[in-house]
Amino acid sequence: MKKTKTNSKSLPQKKADVNTKDASYLLCTSELNGELVKSIEHFLGYLLHRTTLLYKSSMLPEYTPYNIMGQHFVALAIIDANPKINQIQICQSLGVDKATMVKTVDDLVRAKFIERKECENDRRIKRLVLTKKGQTVLLALEERRKVREKEFLSTLSADEALQFKDILSRLIKANLP
Repeated sequence: MKKTKTNSKSLPQKKADVNTKDASYLLCTSELNGELVKSIEHFLGYLLHRTTLLYKSSMLPEYTPYNIMGQHFVALAIIDANPKINQIQICQSLGVDKATMVKTVDDLVRAKFIERKECENDRRIKRLVLTKKGQTVLLALEERRKVREKEFLSTLSADEALQFKDILSRLIKANLP
């Protein structure tokens, strides 16, 4: 069997191999830029997907020092805003499956960012509560999110940025099942 030469520009095989300062691995390859994209650049799905990838890649360096990803940050923010929320409630509010949420919560518990507390009325239900460490991390990440968000939306005026977020919120609300 002939050995094939590996391309040095291939995607990283392990999470640890990812250089978060150059998160272009999340974006389309150079072959998809230019002429090939012209045929789809007006598709809403493509625009939303590409915008999401660009924004997520801009946030990666912020999450790295805490060894978390976007879903962990969102869970921390929801837990902070809703004291004693449980995993099922987070799943329902985000539209995330239970298995994914269990892993996310397990990661946050392991990092000592949250704790599971027994519900006073029903011992089967575990409420999620931020720890002091979790509060500190969330506060730091929230500050960085504001800066990154402002940078990301910097091509828009302040009014346009507010309108953009308002339009996205209205689309989400109008299309929820």
